[in-house]
Amino acid sequence: MSRKILAAILILLGAPAAGRAAAPDACALLSRDEIAAATGGKVQGFDRAQEEGGVPVCAGRAGEASLTLRAASRADAEAATGQRALDRLRGKGAKVELTRAGTATCVRVTTQQTMSSASGRAFCTAPAGDRAAILETEAASIMDLIPPATLGALAERAAARL
Repeated sequence: MSRKILAAILILLGAPAAGRAAAPDACALLSRDEIAAATGGKVQGFDRAQEEGGVPVCAGRAGEASLTLRAASRADAEAATGQRALDRLRGKGAKVELTRAGTATCVRVTTQQTMSSASGRAFCTAPAGDRAAILETEAASIMDLIPPATLGALAERAAARL
């Protein structure tokens, strides 16, 4: 995936503004067993949250895809899936697909690297009051991405624990 597109996604999913309530431990929102059952792949990581810009982030791998979970304000999550944000990604040459999976809003971003391969990233946001769970996946091949329906279901489960 191009660095510009990746940077745009990371900015959209960035840290909450100063003064907001502290986010919960992201690794307490989903268990490895829940992730493995949903994805059908071997799960690694998800041991303890790391801080990214002051936000606890739980990361690991599910099969061939990376998987990152964080809690954010609902406003930040909605901004990441808003039309302006999606248009910005499209403007950088990415193919952007927006879908719904239950109460979760999912975005799948793919870029063509060569004539025969494409990489991808997807994320789903699931609301819970004034907060939201954001679950992201990235893979070198779009075939290895966790499907939006699965990602959305996991995001909803995490949001229920916020």
